[in-house]
Amino acid sequence: MLFHSDLPKYVLGTQEKAENCNLWVQQLVSGCSETEDALLMTPFKSMEEWNEYKSMTGEIKTTLAKARELRNMSIITEQVLKAKIADEWYPLTLRFVMMYGKEMVPFDIRWSINEVEKNCFEARQTEWPRHVLYQD
Repeated sequence: MLFHSDLPKYVLGTQEKAENCNLWVQQLVSGCSETEDALLMTPFKSMEEWNEYKSMTGEIKTTLAKARELRNMSIITEQVLKAKIADEWYPLTLRFVMMYGKEMVPFDIRWSINEVEKNCFEARQTEWPRHVLYQD
């Protein structure tokens, strides 16, 4: 059994954000292309900033999951799915990146953005800043 304390920890955000933070939040990320299971250490100025961040990341994940579910249930076509992603989901991600910066985008959202850019838009994938391994 793997415990959270056994997982590697990575820091999101910039050095400036880390130096000026009042709240560190740990977020669990399940393994995919960039890491195995890991914890993301994310710095925030306040609980309000964390709540806004959490709300926006939740909306981004839910919007994409619902669109894919509609396609999987054959309620919408692949073409309509791509239109929903382009018109609804992708603008949410762009607004999030504008608000928080590329450094604060969780890995799973980074992977989804790159997947959509490659498979839906056939466009160049966003380049992300490298994460930093956090040492206790």
